Amino acid sequence: MKALGDESRLQAVKALIEKPQYVEELAHRLNKAVSTVSFHLKKLESVGLVKKNKEQYYTIFSINDDLFRLTLKDFISFENSEKSIQDKRIKDYRDKVLRTFIKKGKLTALPVQHKKKLIILDEIASRFIAGRSYTEKEADALINTVYEDHCTIRRLMIEEGIMERNKGIYKLKSNNGNKMIDKNAIKKQYLQNPPPMGVYKITNLVNGKIFIGSHLNVNGRINRHKFALENGGEEIKALQDDYRAFGADKIVFEIIDILKPKDEPGINYKEELITLEELWKEKLQPYGDKGYNEIMEKKSSR
Repeated sequence: MKALGDESRLQAVKALIEKPQYVEELAHRLNKAVSTVSFHLKKLESVGLVKKNKEQYYTIFSINDDLFRLTLKDFISFENSEKSIQDKRIKDYRDKVLRTFIKKGKLTALPVQHKKKLIILDEIASRFIAGRSYTEKEADALINTVYEDHCTIRRLMIEEGIMERNKGIYKLKSNNGNKMIDKNAIKKQYLQNPPPMGVYKITNLVNGKIFIGSHLNVNGRINRHKFALENGGEEIKALQDDYRAFGADKIVFEIIDILKPKDEPGINYKEELITLEELWKEKLQPYGDKGYNEIMEKKSSR
């Protein structure tokens, strides 16, 4: 639905319904730049609205007849693949926080950041049984298995609505009032500050060669390149060789485009990034003597 919600893409679909066409032919017909038409076709292809076939020197695009034969009811009945990716990202973040602050079953320190603190409190709350009442001594004993400052943990769990206290008796709150057991609070806070997604560029200041890449966690990907270069494990051999020859201060990393999260279900950010990356490659041409991309892509294809 989102892919069709654009006038240029609707024009392209209308033209392809009449007959299959290659990019240059379609661009001439729509009176638009080839790069613009290519961008829109990739959007349509990524959601299955159009398909392409190689014929001699040309790539021919056509509509996906199977999809256009569907009823509206069939068309909107899909699984949200992005949700599973998002859930995994949240789980990975939670696991990372737990590994950082809990060693051998013991909390080494209480996080300062609120969302990390909530994750720790949720983990401690999992030691309690929902619906069961605990005396203060029993509650302290359970908390002490993880952290010695039971008073602070008890106070925070009550303040955050995880536990309730009534005449010295402690109980986990029901899911409706519990900020942590529900897990929605963690998701909401995580999504308010997700890792940036985007396109990055690596530049060799000596010979001007560049590499263009993209990632759902662009800062993490850049750090991975830096670590690999420092330790001799970079997959782009020519970049690794130049790093050794010219030094770390001659290799510059920068983020050149950011993909902002959207409050819409079902968005395939990975496909969006691939399209964005291809547009930058088309613009900067980081191949051969000008860049490292061709070397990396040939290696990947092998």
